[in-house]
Parts: sequence; structure tokens; C-alpha cells
Amino acid sequence: MKKKTDFDVAKHVEYDPLTGQFRKVEKKTQPEESPFWTKMGQPKKQPPPPLEDDIKKKY
Repeated sequence: MKKKTDFDVAKHVEYDPLTGQFRKVEKKTQPEESPFWTKMGQPKKQPPPPLEDDIKKKY
């Protein structure tokens, strides 16, 4: 008696027709986006710091 599961082999295994072999598919996770760097490794522009006059107006 076999039980049906939610595990789908096609999502986790890939067939390479050139070599005739199967290989495990690695999960690709999206890294969290950094507030300081772009995806291409360039520094992001930071907003200018608030002016002293603006800080004094708040308080």
C-alpha cells in the first residue's frame, strides 16, 4: 500500500540529456536586499542627513 505525498520529484531532480544522468536541483534563494548596496555591488546613494534647522523645528 503506497501513500501519495506532496513531494514532487520533478521539482528536485533535473535530467541532463548530454550525459544521461540525473542531478539534484539546488534551491535558489533570493538574498535580502541591502540598504547600502545594489545587486551589482554598487553603493546606493544615501539620503542627506537632516539639517540642523529641521531638527530644531521638531522639538
